[in-house]
Amino acid sequence: MKISQKITVFCIAIALIPLSITGTLNYFKAVSSLRVKEEDVVKQAVSRAHLKIATRIHDTKKTVSILADVISRGSIIAGEKTFFKTADINKDYMYVYFGENSDGTFYIAPEVEMPEDFDPRQRTWYMAAEKDKNPIVSEPYIDAASGQMVVTVAQQVELDGRLYGVVGIDLNFGEMSKELGKIKIGETGYVSVLHKNGTTLIHPDPKLIGQNLMEKLSFIPEMLAMDNGRIEYDFKGEKFAFVETLADVPWQVNGGVYFREIDKKMNVIRNFNIIIAIVTTILVVLGVFVMVKLWISPINAINANMRDIAEGEGDLTKSIEIKSSDELGTLAQSVNQFIGKLRGTVVSIIKDTEQVLNSSTQLDDLSDKMLEDAKNMADQSSQAAESVSSMNERMQSVAAAAEQSNTNINMVSAAAEEMTSTINE
Repeated sequence: MKISQKITVFCIAIALIPLSITGTLNYFKAVSSLRVKEEDVVKQAVSRAHLKIATRIHDTKKTVSILADVISRGSIIAGEKTFFKTADINKDYMYVYFGENSDGTFYIAPEVEMPEDFDPRQRTWYMAAEKDKNPIVSEPYIDAASGQMVVTVAQQVELDGRLYGVVGIDLNFGEMSKELGKIKIGETGYVSVLHKNGTTLIHPDPKLIGQNLMEKLSFIPEMLAMDNGRIEYDFKGEKFAFVETLADVPWQVNGGVYFREIDKKMNVIRNFNIIIAIVTTILVVLGVFVMVKLWISPINAINANMRDIAEGEGDLTKSIEIKSSDELGTLAQSVNQFIGKLRGTVVSIIKDTEQVLNSSTQLDDLSDKMLEDAKNMADQSSQAAESVSSMNERMQSVAAAAEQSNTNINMVSAAAEEMTSTINE
């Protein structure tokens, strides 16, 4: 692997590994924070709805007490006028009415025709108010006048120390549902109110108001068993909700949101992290490419020069251009110094070689002269050898003659001795 590739891989790893770790940690941290935030949003929505309903019930109780006080002062006519004003001012109030205890006379505003056999004293709200001097909130029931499910806030009225009747206000759940419907939880979340017996009191879907969901939805019993808290359940998808129970009435306010909404936001965070990672990778690659080019180009130039020198084709008169004062610049300067010294060495070698060539030429001339002299000497030696050979032949002839002469002398000597012997005899 080339050094440029190693640097590229190393730089990308150095950049992406911490980025991946940081991105992953930030993602899980953001997811955790998002879940906490979404749960806080649901809690706050439920708390706001709780406060609105509690405030409405409190205000209605206060209004009923005022009406009871007006009637107890002995003027039902004044009370009727107050009924109409109260009904006109408050859209949450479906009806405002009073039922006398003596004969069951019933006054209602706005005016509506009641059934002929209607007796307020037989209604649950009336009987509950008879037993308590404080304002009461009835159980949900079907209103005789409108046929809708309502809840009555009622209070007994005393006159001269005896029960004069009961004044009541029917709360309009439809209007309350519209008001609570303004509380948004995410994209599809909403707030609803259930009675502890499972009856739907407030819901964005008007068709569900008045229906008992205890047996229709499996999670309702578990939800209603809680006073306050968090619950997870499956209703057209995984969902979680927070519930709060009102203090004065057995009503439970709940609000929930689907997990898929949180997952959708989590996907946005994840995709954002992926985009950041991709952009960072591109920037890192571009940065590494530029850095590698800046770093590797001088090294490649040095390598090319050294390779040319190694292959014997380098131009020692050229030097590497120094563009920086960093380590690469120092390396290039050192290589230039090396090339300079090498160039000086080569020049010195060339000069010495020229001197050697000159000396060699002189030696060649001297050798030629010596060769010629040797040849002359050889010729002279050959002539001398021929003379010596001739002299040798002559010497051999002389020796042979001398030997013959010696033989002759010996023969003469022998003959002389023989003659001497003969003479002596």
